[in-house]
Amino acid sequence: MPNMRDKFIDGLNLIINSSGYSPYKIARYAHEFYLDFDFDDPDLNHVVNFLQGMDAGPEFELSETELRLFLKEQLKPLSGSE
Repeated sequence: MPNMRDKFIDGLNLIINSSGYSPYKIARYAHEFYLDFDFDDPDLNHVVNFLQGMDAGPEFELSETELRLFLKEQLKPLSGSE
């Protein structure tokens, strides 16, 4: 079974690298990921739900640097996968 955290991060990196950083695009990707995949990871669920809300207004947006820090803090390696 593929690691859903890696799958999510890979998709984010693809979006950012191909079309630049856009909170709207990140929010849309998070929403599509939530709908397309079934995952049982509370930390990933928190990240995906938070990022879905970034298009609700500028007060919810993260800069690209803030996004990367948020992901690093919230998606620490799973035990046994280091």
